[in-house]
Amino acid sequence: MILNGWGFVSRTLYMYSEYFEDKPIDHLLGMLVILEQIDDNVLGRTLDKLFEMGMTELFTKIALHTIKVLGIQVKSLHLDATSFHVDGNL
Repeated sequence: MILNGWGFVSRTLYMYSEYFEDKPIDHLLGMLVILEQIDDNVLGRTLDKLFEMGMTELFTKIALHTIKVLGIQVKSLHLDATSFHVDGNL
């Protein structure tokens, strides 16, 4: 879903699986994936589950895990999920 959001945002959801046609999904996920299985129904169910989990809690868990894995020393934490910002060369 993250990969899709970076480059396929203007397409309708029923075309969701087409985004992955030239992507190494098997390599990324470590298992055989049939593109027809990655469709708008799967996307909808995934988004429903994420909503049920609570996005703030999910982002917090991801951020804390990343800090731990990378050994980042922090004095305070602030999570602003209202915007998306990227620095660097694209």
